[in-house]
Amino acid sequence: METQTIEVMIQGNSHPDGQDANNANMATDAQDNTGIAQSLLNTMKKFFHFWCSFSGRLRRKRFLWQKLLVLAVAALTGIGIAISLHFIQNPILLFLIILCVFLPLLCFVVASGMSLMIRRLQDFNYSIKWLLVFGIIYLGFQTSIDVIKESSAPNTAPLIATLNTLLGILNCVCGIFVLFKRGTQGTNRFGVDPREQTNQQCAVC
Repeated sequence: METQTIEVMIQGNSHPDGQDANNANMATDAQDNTGIAQSLLNTMKKFFHFWCSFSGRLRRKRFLWQKLLVLAVAALTGIGIAISLHFIQNPILLFLIILCVFLPLLCFVVASGMSLMIRRLQDFNYSIKWLLVFGIIYLGFQTSIDVIKESSAPNTAPLIATLNTLLGILNCVCGIFVLFKRGTQGTNRFGVDPREQTNQQCAVC
């Protein structure tokens, strides 16, 4: 009887230590999970800040290679949609693929393209209103071309060709301006000069 009592007391005394160890392990696991979630969140924030931020300024070189990557993603997305429409016969599967795969890619292309253009204009100390002006002019040309095509007026081909030529010239001029014009030196109303930031980082390194 005394031996059984001693064993029960030993088990009772050892149980809290095991419980404490389990609690410590659970706390460690919780901290690890929190650290992983925080790291993932920080990575997502850096990704969206790098590609989809609308604040700050953007250098010519970085604008060029990011724009090329966005165009590559847009081209691959278009090819993927065309292949899916051609080979996938199940409409439900096709809808799910477009919704879960291609729609996020298209949203990324649109958001990142707008972000790159806006930050590039801000490097010249130009606000977003200039992008809106260009968009209105572009839509005006395109709408005029579509209306003329749908009209029954004779001999509209030369006018349509002229408008298309003007639209192409407008795109080329704006593209050359955005790509080759140097941004304002020093800090402007949209932030510090990205070249100065790069030089400071190189100096620190």
